[in-house]
Amino acid sequence: MAGPGAYPGVAHSGVQTFELQDFGVPPIAHLYTGAMHGPTPVSIPGGRVVTTADVIAFTQQGGGYVLLDVLGSGETLPGAISAVSAHRAGTFNDAVQGQLASLLGQHTQGNRTLPLIFYCQSPRCWMSYNAALRAINLGYRDVRWYRGGIDAWKRAGLSTQAGYAR
Repeated sequence: MAGPGAYPGVAHSGVQTFELQDFGVPPIAHLYTGAMHGPTPVSIPGGRVVTTADVIAFTQQGGGYVLLDVLGSGETLPGAISAVSAHRAGTFNDAVQGQLASLLGQHTQGNRTLPLIFYCQSPRCWMSYNAALRAINLGYRDVRWYRGGIDAWKRAGLSTQAGYAR
């Protein structure tokens, strides 16, 4: 992944400061059950946090990953697929887990090493955290949580596309 400063417009625009801000929230390995919009941890057990610069670098490499929108707003990152229901609290044995397993199986063709990038609104949104934990629990080995989400993407001056309603 690209390091800090690899994309000067992103690094110097304050985007990395925004997306990596530490609220002092400890990471958890179970699904978050509180309000979905609130401060999140800076790490995720079994996965890794990526920044806007990392996502840019990854998408410029071409295929070989799946970008998953867990927010479901009126706009989305280019090339993202909807995984809105995957944010729900519950258990790793519920119907939501089964739906995500089916969706990921379809888009990865069963390749559990294919990188998955989950995002939602911002560092104050648990939706993609829950979805990433669900994928980790399904045995996917390269799960990336784009903590800055669509807010960081837009702060970097990057374009979005029309999204899909929840």
